[in-house]
Amino acid sequence: MKLEEKIEELIHVSADGFQISKAIKEYIGHYLNSLDEIFVENQGKDFLVKHTKTLDNFINIIFKYALRKYFGNYMPFVNSIPITLVAMGSYGREELCVYSDIDLMIVYKDIKGYNIEPIIEDILMLGWDAGMKLGHRTHKVNELFDASNEDLSIKTAMLESRFLCGSKILWIETQNELEKIRNYKKKETVIALLDNYKKRIKANSLKMEPNIKESEGGLRDANTLFWLCKIIFNIEKLKDLSDFILDEREYKEFRSALEFLYRIRSATHLCARKKQDTLNLEFVPDVPKKLGFKNKVLKSAQMQLSHKTLQSMYTLNITSKIFIKKVTAPVLADTKHIPKLKKSRIEPDIYLCDNMIYASFHKHINTLNDVLIQLHNFPKENIKFDISYVNFIRFCTFSTHNDIKTYKLFKKLLFRDYIYEIFKTLDNASLLQQLAKPFKQVKYLAQFDGYHKYPVDKHTLRCIYHLENIKNDFIKSLFDNLSSEYKALMRLCVFSTI
Repeated sequence: MKLEEKIEELIHVSADGFQISKAIKEYIGHYLNSLDEIFVENQGKDFLVKHTKTLDNFINIIFKYALRKYFGNYMPFVNSIPITLVAMGSYGREELCVYSDIDLMIVYKDIKGYNIEPIIEDILMLGWDAGMKLGHRTHKVNELFDASNEDLSIKTAMLESRFLCGSKILWIETQNELEKIRNYKKKETVIALLDNYKKRIKANSLKMEPNIKESEGGLRDANTLFWLCKIIFNIEKLKDLSDFILDEREYKEFRSALEFLYRIRSATHLCARKKQDTLNLEFVPDVPKKLGFKNKVLKSAQMQLSHKTLQSMYTLNITSKIFIKKVTAPVLADTKHIPKLKKSRIEPDIYLCDNMIYASFHKHINTLNDVLIQLHNFPKENIKFDISYVNFIRFCTFSTHNDIKTYKLFKKLLFRDYIYEIFKTLDNASLLQQLAKPFKQVKYLAQFDGYHKYPVDKHTLRCIYHLENIKNDFIKSLFDNLSSEYKALMRLCVFSTI
């Protein structure tokens, strides 16, 4: 029997709210127990959409029952009842994971002819009694704007609003308020989002047991990109930007990584039977099997999963940074800085400003040798590289086998006093593994030894960083007294620990 029919049957025998919620809870339990089978057929975003739509149906049933309880046989048109139920956050984006909270917003008008607040209380109580993890906000429609300015997370959640059920007339009024929220102090909101983004990735660097949602390169990176695009361009999907901001090749790379992270987060929740966003394979060993990874002679299923996860998060991290820079640059541009920018130009399309290298987003460098020559021409001090420069070099061309000139240019880099930022930039552009072929073997390679926090590739680059930032005065003096040849050899030895 369908749930709607079961509810009608219970209403017919004058069942109370507890019996109704018990019936809904039973159906939800059956549904949750079937998710493992559903996951086999539908993974990634498809699985999340189907899961979201199923929850939409449960909430719709609860809403209809609450109205029946109050109006009985004298039900007015739903559009005339000043209540609208709205999905927010990941639920609003149709990306709700299995054990995540269901972010629900109830918008209403306090019309004297209706007893609205008790109806809202009943809707929420029915949902909670049915075992639904409802995280809710309740607002009068004219309070939405003020509520959105209380906290940035509230504003971003509201910007992802999606109509569930209730009065479509009130939903139109709600949309008008949401549009006011989107347009209010755009630049300040963009700056606040970027600030939060930078703080989060600094506090959650990518490690071997990453948080699929919050870590650098996690789903929150994609969320931030969407929020920025929603505020600046009022788009509903990131793909809508592909014609004038996102290169199709870059978008496919981004989308592929995002799809895998959807899969792994859902699999982790299902295996843990709770909200589990950190990929801790010790506690959820069944995740590789659920995702179809099998043990091989030289690589276990666990290692394959870890490799694919780190690769996807690395890709999402770099592409998100590039896209975020592209979409926010016009908003943050200040004409007062144009003279300074002109003075900082050191090559066509290349700028050195405040010890940071920037590049044009409208062009790419031609070949890998061109990249190396350009790097040699930059100042010898410890310069850093903006993500725009990674974008500038990441699609340069090179042959399968490097020529002698390429290796000579690469060798010459080792004689610079500071190579960490250069190597990190080459790695971010996926070029370092072409210059040092063994590096490809350790790219995204986890070290499950109970000691290391970072995968081998990141650990190797951090070794170079610490060679350039020796804390012990005695050790530093020993290094400083080496000849340039021995310093270059030391850098090569550190890098060759891979």
